[in-house]
Amino acid sequence: MTELKQNKQINSFYKNIITNDEKSFVKLKEIGDEITKYIISNPNDIYAYILLNETLIKQGLAPNAILIAEKIWDIGRKIEFIYEKLYLNQLIDLGLNDKSQIFCKDKIDNLDFSEEIYKLSIQNSELFLLKKTLSKIPNKSDILLCNNFINYIQENKLDDTFNNVMEYINDLSIKKKIKTQYQFINNDDTPILDIKIYINNNFFELDNIENQISEFFTEKKTDKFINLSALNIT
Repeated sequence: MTELKQNKQINSFYKNIITNDEKSFVKLKEIGDEITKYIISNPNDIYAYILLNETLIKQGLAPNAILIAEKIWDIGRKIEFIYEKLYLNQLIDLGLNDKSQIFCKDKIDNLDFSEEIYKLSIQNSELFLLKKTLSKIPNKSDILLCNNFINYIQENKLDDTFNNVMEYINDLSIKKKIKTQYQFINNDDTPILDIKIYINNNFFELDNIENQISEFFTEKKTDKFINLSALNIT
């Protein structure tokens, strides 16, 4: 495990949260409460806020996590690499795309952040950036499938449709989603982007969202190239 330079208390919080993804919600709340007490005495410790946010995200508390993410942004200062990656993933998973883009501005060509840039470029429907990132993705089959998808969008002049659908999904899922997974697959001859949104909210009108997405494709008279599903983390 990477050795961190923070104080022993922060390192202890980090190990409790990061090294065991299977913590129960009750345990995560206990750790979050401990971090909150620590913050009272250390109100400008940006590392404590990032770790507190991780407990909120793992509990599926998206609105609370967004508030903390904004607080971290306001504190804003240089942080260690391992926390940079953690915070960037929080911004992307919470759908805070504007902040994610700014945070990534000087990291586009940094291989250490290739996974995050890849995910953000899909989420923001930035095909040029997505293509640029492909060479840094280790899985060759993902490269081929993603490249087929990009070519399909560009050859059929579906850039605006792709952008509209992704904006629509993000606008409706923000403050509900705590994680999104993207996977490129093939459905006969049509490349498909399969999107899974993880939420902690029983009231998520997925059918209505899917109907609206289908209308985007009907208007363009093209095959549907995005699948969407919502999974409850509880």
